[in-house]
Amino acid sequence: MTSKEFLNKPYEIKKKIRYLELELDRYKIMMNSIPQPSYGTVRVDKSPSKDTPNQKALEKYYETEAKLNEKKLELEKVIDEITIVIDELENEDYKLLLKYKYIDIKNMTEVANALYVSIRTAQRWHSEALKLITI
Repeated sequence: MTSKEFLNKPYEIKKKIRYLELELDRYKIMMNSIPQPSYGTVRVDKSPSKDTPNQKALEKYYETEAKLNEKKLELEKVIDEITIVIDELENEDYKLLLKYKYIDIKNMTEVANALYVSIRTAQRWHSEALKLITI
C-alpha cells in the first residue's frame, strides 16, 4: 500500500458512510409510507407474508444503522492512525497540508488558500510530504 492509498482511507470510508445515510433516508420513507391496494391484479399467493412492507423496512433500517455505526467507528480509528503517521513529520507546513487534504478532505485549492501559499507550492509540498511518509 502506498502512502497516498493509506492517506485516502478516510475519503473512501466517508463515501460509504454517505451511501449508508442515503439508505437510511430511503428506509425512513418506506417505513412511513402506506401501501396502496392493487385492484387490477389477481392474487394467487396462497401463503401471504406476515410481515408488512413497513416492518421489512424497519428491519432494514436497523441493519443499515448498525452498519453505519460500524463505519463511523472505523473512520475514527483510521483518522487516529493517519494522525499518528502525519505527526511524525518534522515540517509543520507538511503536517497541516496533509491534515487539510486527507482528514478534512479539502481539494488542493482550498488547502493552498488555508496555508496562504500558491497552488503550485501546495502541490510541491504535497509530493515532498508523501515521500517522507512511512507506513
